[in-house]
Formats: sequence, C-alpha cells, structure tokens
Amino acid sequence: MTSIVQEWVESLALPDSLFKTYFQAILAAQKRKKYLLREAMKLGFLPEMMTSGPPLRLQDRHLAEELLPNQIIYAPTLLEDMRKEFCVQFEQFITLHGTPKRGRSIFPETILRGIVVDAPVSVYQGYISSIGKASLQYASRMHVMPSVNEWPLAFRIYTKDYAQPFVFEAHVGVSPGPPASHTSAFGMEFINPEVRDQLESLRGKDIELGALTFYPPTPDGEFILDKLDGSDFKWTIAHTDGYFSPENTSKYAQSRDWKHAFWNKYVLPQTKPSKPSANMRRKKEKKNVWIPNTSGSRASNYKPNINHFIQRAWTVAVEKDCTFILISCGTKERIGIRHRATNTLLLSDIIDPFGEMYGITHLAFFSAMVRDILNREVLTSPSALTVPDCLPSHRDPDPELLDKELARRPVILLSFNIGVFRSPSPSAFLRKGPSCAPLPFSPSFQEQKSGRKCHINNSIALELTELVGIGAQGLIYRAVARLPSDTDSTLEAQVIVKVGQSILDYADIKKEYKAYRTLAENNVSEGILKVYGLFEDPETGMLLIVMQDGGKCFVDGRTKLLTDSQFKILSRAIQAINAAGILHNDVKCNNLLLDAQGNPYIIDFGLAEFTSQFYVEDSVGDVEGSYPGNATAHALQVVEEEAAKAKIRSYDLQSIEDIYLGWHYPNRRYPRC
Repeated sequence: MTSIVQEWVESLALPDSLFKTYFQAILAAQKRKKYLLREAMKLGFLPEMMTSGPPLRLQDRHLAEELLPNQIIYAPTLLEDMRKEFCVQFEQFITLHGTPKRGRSIFPETILRGIVVDAPVSVYQGYISSIGKASLQYASRMHVMPSVNEWPLAFRIYTKDYAQPFVFEAHVGVSPGPPASHTSAFGMEFINPEVRDQLESLRGKDIELGALTFYPPTPDGEFILDKLDGSDFKWTIAHTDGYFSPENTSKYAQSRDWKHAFWNKYVLPQTKPSKPSANMRRKKEKKNVWIPNTSGSRASNYKPNINHFIQRAWTVAVEKDCTFILISCGTKERIGIRHRATNTLLLSDIIDPFGEMYGITHLAFFSAMVRDILNREVLTSPSALTVPDCLPSHRDPDPELLDKELARRPVILLSFNIGVFRSPSPSAFLRKGPSCAPLPFSPSFQEQKSGRKCHINNSIALELTELVGIGAQGLIYRAVARLPSDTDSTLEAQVIVKVGQSILDYADIKKEYKAYRTLAENNVSEGILKVYGLFEDPETGMLLIVMQDGGKCFVDGRTKLLTDSQFKILSRAIQAINAAGILHNDVKCNNLLLDAQGNPYIIDFGLAEFTSQFYVEDSVGDVEGSYPGNATAHALQVVEEEAAKAKIRSYDLQSIEDIYLGWHYPNRRYPRC
C-alpha cells in the first residue's frame, strides 16, 4: 500500500478489526493478479476471439444526430479528483455509521489468481473477482444501505447475451430484486424511502449506471488503450448518399446531468454540433443513390481504428443512458464520463491494474457511479419508450406484386427509427442471394456493384421500427419496406429483418438462408415464411435476411395450445423439411409464430443440419452420414395421439423429427415453454 493511501487509512483511526484487514487488502496493490496470455495461446484457445475485429454493430452508425459527441476531452487529473471525492464520502460514512461489523455475510474481498485468457470474457471475470464486485458492494453499502450490517448488492453487473471477437461488454444496472417478501433479509426497510422509491422506478427500464468494455491483453488491446485519448476523433456513419430519412432527430428521453458532479469543471461551454461526415449534408438526389465502396472496416482486412472503439463505447453509454464508462484490456484501463448537455466525453489517464492506486481508484469509480444515478434527473417519457407510429400506410399490398418487387430489387437502404437510433444516413446492402418467395420470380437477379450509382426504383427502403428478438445468431427487427416507383404511390409492407451482430454470426446467417433456399427449391412452403433474399453491406461485410412478418411468437399469445388444424400444418411442415434433407433441430414454442389469421410458421433455422451432417447412434457409436429416411405412418400416429392429450405440443413436433431420424423413444420430453 502506498504511503499516500496508508496515511489516509491511518487518519481514519479505524480500530484493528477484521473489517480493517479486508479493507486494506482491497486497497493493496494487486501484483499477484496475472493474465496468462501466453499459456492460453500455447493451448490454442479460441484464437478468433483474441484477434481484433470491427467493434461497431450495425446500429452504432445510426445514432441520432443530436446525440453524437461534440468533444472528447483528455482529463489527466480526473482520477485524482474522483479518489478525493471517495475519501470524503467514506470518511462521512465512517463518522455517521461507525466501523462496519461482520454480519451474516463476509466482508467484501479481492480474489487474486492467475487468469488464463482464452477470450475477452476472461479479462472481465478477473476484473469482477479482483475488484469489481467488492467495489460495487462498498458503493451499495455507503450510498444505499448505510445502516444495514450486511453487504448486499443494490446493483448488479449484467453481461451481454452474445459473443463477438476481441470485445466483451457488460453494464452496471439496478438489481431486479429483492422481492417484497424478502426485503427484511436484505435490509431494504432501512433504505431512505426516497432512495428506495427511486430504485424501484428504475427497475425494468433500460437505464444503467455504467458500461464496461474488455479487450484481451494483446498488443492490439494495449495499443487501443494507449491511443484512446480522443485526439483527431471522427464519427463514422454509412456513406450511402442520395436518400435520406425526412427526420433524423430522436425523441427518446435521456436523463439530465447531475448538477453538482465533480467532473463538471472539465466540461467546456457547449459548442456547435459536430459534423461527423460531409455526406450527411450533401444535396439530395431524386433518382439515384450512391452505393459506397468496400472499406477497411470489414473483418477480413481490419486494422484497429481507435475512432471505432471510442464510437462503440459512446454508443453503448447513450443506448443505456449511462454516465460512466470503463475500458480495460487487463493490463491497462481508462475511465470515461459522459456529459449529456454538451455531448462531451471525458477520458482519464491510463490506469495501471497492478499499481498502488488501483484499489482506491475503483472504489471511487463505483462510488461515483452510484451517487450519479441517485442525483441525476432520470426522465422516462412514455412516448420515448413506445414503438413509433410508422407502420405502412398501404396495409394490403398485392401479394404477387410485392413478392415480385422484393425479389427483383438488388439494393436495400436501411435506416433506424428506434429509441436513440435515428439514421443520419442509411446503410446500403447489396443482394447476395435470390428471393425464396416464391421461387418462380427469383431464379436469378441483377447484381448491383458497390462504388456506383443505383436508380431509386431498384432499391428497397427498410426502416427498422422495433427490436422483436435477440437470437443466438443475430438480432430480429420489425421493419417497414417501402418500394419507390415512377408512379406517385409507393408500395409498402411490414417485414422482418434478421441481422448478424458480429462476424461470428455471419456463417449462421448464411446457413439459415441456405435452409430457406433449399426448402424453396423443394417446393416446401406450408408453414414456412417467405424469405426475400440475403444481403451484404459492402462497407462492413454485415449480412441480413429479409423475410415475411409471421406475426407473434407462440408464447406471446394468450393461449399456448395449438389447434388441431395448426398442429397438422406444422406436422406436415416438419415432415416436408426433413424430406428436403434438413433437420431443424430446435422446434419449440419460441420458434413458432402465429399470424393474425392464425396461420402457424416454423422459424429460426440457425441450428439446422443438412443431410450430409446427420448422424444416428448405434451400439458402436456415432455413425456419420447415416440417414434413416421417412417417418413411418404408425410412429407418426403415436406422436399425434400423444399430442392430442398434451397441453403444450412443441415437444411433440420435435419428436416427429426424431422419428424421421430413427431415434425417437416415448420417454423423451423437451423443455416446456
């Protein structure tokens, strides 16, 4: 422990106790914490997760213009000021409530060990065990439950539910519990009523305290942290030119800054909004759209661009309404603070995770985070949290004409109208796979080259309006498709768009499209959504599929019981899917849709296997390529008789596939929805 920290601890006059021992351990330098990168690389663990790739998601280029950062300020004394604030707060806590005594739970502690880094998540896990959890416990105790002789967590650290190369993200939010019946066990009755009401108002809302980002401790990770000072920062948007949404201002309500925050002194007077790219203000063309060329932001030839990593961190903070940002590669860290009124990002000096000031720095970081959420004015305008009224005006287009036009057009112009995302410029996607609905219209298509103009009548304008699902292989959006023409009217329809979140999803997106294409070639359409093509962004390499809107997920409806007619349709669909050489492999309630007319659909072929991949088990073991053939009529009759008695039938639908493969047995049951 440094002389400065040691002198401060001694000035507190804490009595010798177990608490003092644990507290000093947190403040001590964490030299025993090691990131064993070389050991992991020798073992060949997940090299694709350790290689730097594009950090920007599709929506990161579509943040509303008024929410873009105006200035980035390097504040080398920010950490010192934060630590001073914590010292004052901790001294007040000790003065008012005395030295904490051990209750039913042990004091917060650090767990230091060698961490084999085989993916960025390993850096996150090391951070949480060594300092993150303990710091959050101190912040919860000091500012939310100071009178409780326990160390409960009023806040939690949540992780993202998807993986991406090189980057692992988490955020600090209000804990979803405890339930009212357990408040006594957690000491919730001792919280100041105003604080308790404030926390309750935040539960279930997309409003967080801080965003945490972790890179692996590789040369690229350290390079990014070294250069992450905001100098020469430029915001990246899509470079499509000539077609713009009529409005790019978000109506999403953001919190108001804490008026008395110590970091306000670093913020310069509000400047004019930045101009991220000149193409946002070019003259609009009426007939042609410029399609951007391929760029260095694609994964295949990507070199770390510091601006992209700053843009990603800022977008996450805006999306979650966070004030605080942590960026760490395990061996180096920086802290950022977002000032909303001026759209300013403050960046600290580099933090040494093995240095003498590391423990007190993170105690101060989480303390400031909690004080901020309790003191800033949180706005939750109902209009900001609902789906905008941008449904198609032409509700019943000619299905045949719609299918034909969606199959013919080679370009998508994609924009966002969701929350904080309101596109300054649309992203262009070029058709890479023909439409599968219906097949006669789309055996081939005219390919559009990048770096050229495209006539507006050859494009599909997609406006994403609602995030309807997060799948294992991407995000699912509801969108309005508008098809301009030479006539005064524009054909419009509601569709679904599935987008890969990272390079790890692209192979699954291609595989899912292949499944739909195979079904179309085999004339399988009953219970199957129409898919209008596979498209690729020439700038980023991102992939998406456009498909028919099949309505609501089965579990979202008021009933979980399929009718006899619906079950028979899905039963025939599964048998047709199997006969086409595809095993869906994931038939469950979440993957069944019902439209407004009650028509059922099977979705999500992300886990599908094709004929050459099938295998069955015998007494010897796995036999690759074994393909038993069609289900017997008797076996199908048994399943349908069982289904007639069941309250939930999704597992019986999956059983049909099992019969087809020859591995069905009566006692097998799938998780109920």
